[in-house]
Order: sequence, then structure tokens, then C-alpha cells
Amino acid sequence: MAHIGLLLPRHARYRPDRLCLVHGDNRLTWRAFNERVNRVVNALLKHGLRKGDKLATLLPNCQEQLELYFACAGTGIVVVPSSTLLKESGIATLLRDSDTVLVVAHRSFAGMLAAVRDRLPAIGAGRWILVGEETPVKGFHSYESLLEGAPAALLPMPV
Repeated sequence: MAHIGLLLPRHARYRPDRLCLVHGDNRLTWRAFNERVNRVVNALLKHGLRKGDKLATLLPNCQEQLELYFACAGTGIVVVPSSTLLKESGIATLLRDSDTVLVVAHRSFAGMLAAVRDRLPAIGAGRWILVGEETPVKGFHSYESLLEGAPAALLPMPV
């Protein structure tokens, strides 16, 4: 049975060098996008996420959002999308009530997330990830450092 988790590997196999994604000046082929998504999958699994776990995103339209959606579709991790218009109390409520265990946000939301982090003990210290410039922000990991060292080929997934 076909599902969205199979779409990307199929295109990467049969159209590897065709254009897949354009975001600003960045252009990725199906192969390159699939490899990035595989790195995301491997990094999420390394962080202990499993099928049914909730991963919240607080991101504008960006390449990383798509990478996360495809990675989660292939693993059974549940994406909890959130509006970039939410304020502190709204985001804290959403993250708590959704049972989120990992947050990926744009770095422009670091201050707001730092302010609510103490109210969300279920989200561990190493599970706050920022997308954007690679200047470190205390208490957060960068998205690109999360992917560093993660293989571009899918590793076997735990059952």
C-alpha cells in the first residue's frame, strides 16, 4: 500500500537529478532532498523519538519544515504544527496539551520558548532545536548540528 512516506524515496530513485525543491536561492534535487530527509529521520531516531511521539514545529514556510514533515511521515512520528502567531501562553498550552516531546522552531522564537520551557518539563533539555543562523543560543541545539553525522541512508527503524 502506498503512503506519503514512500513518495520521496520513489522520486529519488527514478528522478534523482530532477529539481525537487526551490526555496529562495536554494535548489535541491530529489536525491539531495531525500538524503536530507533521511538524515532528519536518523537524527530523530537517535534522539529517541519513536512512532507516535509528538514533534512540534514553530516554523515559517521553509525547507526544514518540509524535511520534518517527510521524515515524520516515514517514521510515524506525529507533527504538531503551530502558528507563528501564537504568544507565550498559547504555545505553552499547545506544547503541553499535545504531549510534545521535541520542538523545532525558527531561532526568532528562541526568547519566547526560553520563557515557557520551565513550564514544559516533558520536553527534555536536549529536545529544543532551532532553525536559522548557526550562532549558538543557550539551551537550544541547532537544526544543522542535529543532522551533522547523521547518515544520508536510512538506518533500520526500531519496531
